[in-house]
Amino acid sequence: MYASTLESLANLDHEIARLEQDLLALKGRRNAASPVSRLPPELLSKIFFLALRYMDVDYSKMRPECTKMSICAVSHQWREIAFAAPELWMEIQIQANTKAQYLDLALKQVAESQEVYIDGWHATRNGGVGVRRILEAGKKWQVKRAVLNASADTIHRIFDGLDLKSEGTEALELTCLDWMGKLLCADALSGAFPHIRRLFLAGWEVPSASELVKFSALADLTLQRIAVITPEGMQAIFLILKQARHLTHFDLDILSTEGHFPNGPWPTLPRLSKVKTLRISSGENQIASILLRALYLSADIERMTVVFGSPDGRFNPEISQQAASTLSLALMHTTAPKSLLVTSTIGDDGVEKGLEYISFGAQWDGKRTLAAFMIVPGASSWDVGVTSQKLYSLPFINPEDWLLSRLESIEVVHYPTFPFWEAIASIPTLQKISVRGWQRNDCFTRALQGDGLPDDSQPGTTRTTPFPSLNSIDVIFTARSLDTTFKNGYAHDLASALRTRAARAGYSIPGPGQINTLHFYCCASELGIDADTHNLLLSVALDVRASVSTTPANFEFCRDSDAMDTYW
Repeated sequence: MYASTLESLANLDHEIARLEQDLLALKGRRNAASPVSRLPPELLSKIFFLALRYMDVDYSKMRPECTKMSICAVSHQWREIAFAAPELWMEIQIQANTKAQYLDLALKQVAESQEVYIDGWHATRNGGVGVRRILEAGKKWQVKRAVLNASADTIHRIFDGLDLKSEGTEALELTCLDWMGKLLCADALSGAFPHIRRLFLAGWEVPSASELVKFSALADLTLQRIAVITPEGMQAIFLILKQARHLTHFDLDILSTEGHFPNGPWPTLPRLSKVKTLRISSGENQIASILLRALYLSADIERMTVVFGSPDGRFNPEISQQAASTLSLALMHTTAPKSLLVTSTIGDDGVEKGLEYISFGAQWDGKRTLAAFMIVPGASSWDVGVTSQKLYSLPFINPEDWLLSRLESIEVVHYPTFPFWEAIASIPTLQKISVRGWQRNDCFTRALQGDGLPDDSQPGTTRTTPFPSLNSIDVIFTARSLDTTFKNGYAHDLASALRTRAARAGYSIPGPGQINTLHFYCCASELGIDADTHNLLLSVALDVRASVSTTPANFEFCRDSDAMDTYW
């Protein structure tokens, strides 16, 4: 009886195993019949790669190693496709809680001589063991970029005695979580990555020039989030710029100074002929001014961004004029721009800075751009319906200033005071203006009709025409100026101002006093200009247009989403 029972159990186990195999085969046939199984392997591997792109910024909710291991666990087919797709393993992300099993899998799948990108985020908790392991194995790969975010002590331990010489590494990014850590492993870094072209350091003290010149091929240098800079640190920056012979991009972000910061004397640097893009951001206007006065930039610099500030974030009566003068002095040996944007609130990093910040964006030939951000004072408050709008005093009040001297086009996405418009009205080369229509009889229309100019009907008075070369005006009605009555009233004011301007010049209307184009933009509705107003506008402009939009064609360069480097 006992033997018979054992035989029956064995038969049952055999039958269960057979049925399980049949079940697996049926599941395999079912999976093979599904649409996803009929996708070509190369398309599936592309989908897997794109799945790694959609991750939480801090990697806390969806980590790439989890995504990769989940893909490999779905089926034998998916696992084989994933293992055969080198692009899935070209980026190795390491965090404090990254498991050794994942590193084993990643190391096994990376092919010899494959390009690899290493990202180590918050590696402090595990002491950077995983990062060092990956780097040591990198001798058989081409480590194209290494990004590490850890404490200064962890980063020093990772590179201390590291047996690596990666000839193909182009970029190294080191973020110190301690803030103001001292970089003590420059020798090890330059030995491990001798041909680095891009070095990004965030949260460190200003390194010495003798440390950075060890990176002989360095072309792109970023020093971000320097919490406090000393006079010695400023001297080090000057020496770095002087000795970095191949530098084409320099990005400096300083938050504050340490105690009393001397005004000088500071050295004047030799001409930085190879620098094409420059960004200087400082919490204190003095630092940006010192740097700009010392720099001698190439006349064909492609992009320049300067963020002026103040220690307490508030306006100082001298700060904007000083900033404007410094900017003009730094660039006066170059050709002045032909286009200018005046706006507010948005910084070069895309973050709102508040209405106290004004931005100036200049453009030369479609490729070269300048962006400057500075704190300016708020002036008198004007009523706009049930709200109020502050006017802002801007630092450019002389049409002969470098920034205004060759201006042909200006877009004002802001509400400057009348003295600013008086200066703009005197620019002899200005042909096109874009403004926001926000209030009847605003500062622009007052300047357009010549308010503030001497009465040329008096004997001995020279005839002066505001905006002497103007031939095109864009008017943008924003969300709070959509009332049809307001839009018709503003259009009447504009036509009246253009008639007065033509009369001051001695021109007839219709006739030589007409401008070429009036273009109205409305953000959310039809323009709503009545027939009488439209005919009145046609008497002062040869062409009157209307568009349901708030974005004129000019100054598209400011809205380019090109990384960084978004400037506006």
